[in-house]
Amino acid sequence: MAASVFEQALARVQTALLAATPADDRVDRARDDAYADDELPALNIRRQDTGADAIGNGGERHILAFTLECNVQGGETEADALHMDAHDVLLADPQLATAGRGLRCTGTEIQTAVADFPSARLTARYQIQLFVRPGNLTRAVT
Repeated sequence: MAASVFEQALARVQTALLAATPADDRVDRARDDAYADDELPALNIRRQDTGADAIGNGGERHILAFTLECNVQGGETEADALHMDAHDVLLADPQLATAGRGLRCTGTEIQTAVADFPSARLTARYQIQLFVRPGNLTRAVT
C-alpha cells in the first residue's frame, strides 16, 4: 500500500534534514525516548493534526501540521541555533517545495533542564499545504 501524502511529506522532511544540520544523522520520527547527553544535538519530527478543504469538485487542500523538536546540550540560544539551521534546510529543499506549498513555522516553545548537564528542547510547530484529487490521498497534485 502506498504511503499517504502526509507521510511522504514527513519522510521528505526527515531526508532533507539528515546530515544537513549539526544534528547530523540524529533525525528521528516520533521518538518517545529521552535523548542521552551523547546523542545531542538531535531532531525529532512528530506528525500532528491534518485538516482539509474542498477546492471545487476537482481538488482538496489538506493542511499537515507537524512539530520539529530541536534537542541540544546547552540552553535556549543553542536550541534556537539548531532550529534556524533546520528551518533554512526545510525552506530551501526543492523536493519539499514540490510536494506541498506554504511551509511555515507557526510558533515555538522552549523547555530547559539542568540535571547532570544543561539541555534544552525547542519545539517548532510547522504547517504545509498538500493538494490532492478527491479520494486519492497518496498522490500530491503539483
